[in-house]
Amino acid sequence: MKGRLTTWIIIFLLLSSGGCATSPVISLDDLALDPYEVRVLQNVRDQQDHHLVADAACAICHPRQAEEYATATMRYGFFSPTFNALELSLNQLSEGRFAHGNMGEPSSSEDREAFCSACHGPRVIAEGLRVSSEHASRGQLTPRQAREGAIGCDVCHTASTRRLSGEGLLHEPSPDKLTSHADPAPNVFHGFVPNQNVNTSLGVPLLSTSEFCAPCHDVRPNFPDAVSGERSLRTEDLFSEWQASPWADPNHPLNPLRGQSGVTGIHDDPQHIARGEQVTCQDCHMSLYPTRRFDELVRYEDAFLGVDPSELTRKAHKLYPTEQVAVVGHIDPSDGGRRRRVSTHYFTGVSHPLTPFDAESIFELEDSPGLEQLRWEDEREISETVWRQRWQAWRAKEALRVDEEGDSRAAHLRRRKLLQAAATLSLDQLPRFTSRGEHLDLDVWVENTGAGHNVPAGFSQEREVWVA
Repeated sequence: MKGRLTTWIIIFLLLSSGGCATSPVISLDDLALDPYEVRVLQNVRDQQDHHLVADAACAICHPRQAEEYATATMRYGFFSPTFNALELSLNQLSEGRFAHGNMGEPSSSEDREAFCSACHGPRVIAEGLRVSSEHASRGQLTPRQAREGAIGCDVCHTASTRRLSGEGLLHEPSPDKLTSHADPAPNVFHGFVPNQNVNTSLGVPLLSTSEFCAPCHDVRPNFPDAVSGERSLRTEDLFSEWQASPWADPNHPLNPLRGQSGVTGIHDDPQHIARGEQVTCQDCHMSLYPTRRFDELVRYEDAFLGVDPSELTRKAHKLYPTEQVAVVGHIDPSDGGRRRRVSTHYFTGVSHPLTPFDAESIFELEDSPGLEQLRWEDEREISETVWRQRWQAWRAKEALRVDEEGDSRAAHLRRRKLLQAAATLSLDQLPRFTSRGEHLDLDVWVENTGAGHNVPAGFSQEREVWVA
């Protein structure tokens, strides 16, 4: 894989042209490439203006982000048989309202096609998939399309307009990608939109704020809510829960950054340390949290040496790793090795894949030999024993993968670590004696001390917390 990836990097660096005016223009005819390589690279170049770019194209220059995202539940969200079964059931029970319009977005009178898949599989919806009330969306696609059809890199990095809760992201394919960095290094593949939709309260691009997550993480089907009386049914309240929490309010006495230091050597002002700070979704789900904690002392010389101090504007930045944003593609060699505060792309949460999900496929470009030969298997036709063996073998393989920080890449292990950090459990007033045959009553306290929203959160009507 490494040798093959290096070859693709060299080829792609030579061929790519993007939003930078100084980008070299090189003809495919000038290079000795086989027909497959020419077709793939020409398609990427030609379609960047009007199609969402495949994750595999981004993986060439951004392998760290791709390797992290390869195991993310967000990438798996459209492939998941659980999601497909739920979407199909909703479509059938609502006589197609979720599938093909007649929904009406909360802020408009327009119909919203593919209510569920518009967030779970925006790429394939953008390419024309029509959700059916008779067949699961996944079953209408090839395995290649389904794996690429979820919330890929280009969906978030070309989101063009700030939208309200529950409306879904509005993305506009373009060579210019949204970034959270103020002065990104130029490259030969794409341009940048550094500060689009700046959140004035934080002074950072919307891409780095919780508001960016709101369009898909507050779910509002256009059915009246019998409990609240609101026009739209509150199906998922994840962003709203965060918005009402101490984590969103720097002045709340339970804000986790009140009284905590930031990066030692950068945020040393006592008044700054005493203040709270808004903790965003990204600060937990796109950082090193909970391996690195809010109360941890993080020295600039140890964790951020070489990073421009002006990039470390918030105390919460101490939770993030440092790395080159891209490994190749820079025009200016002097800037090519610059270290920055970067985000992780695991998007660790309470969910994780329940079926084997091939992480390596994120590095396979379109029409890669062999991928088109994959076929769907109906999980219902596989014996429980065989399916359990496959799943356990896949999980064991995933558990062996570790990242640059030594943390597991496996979604189920990262999930467990996040859940352990979310709540504390205590037993109060334990009885010292009891008699045989008598009931033993225990007072158990479970407190949400490490999550910036409810526990359980999100689709909480169907979630439970089991204490063992």
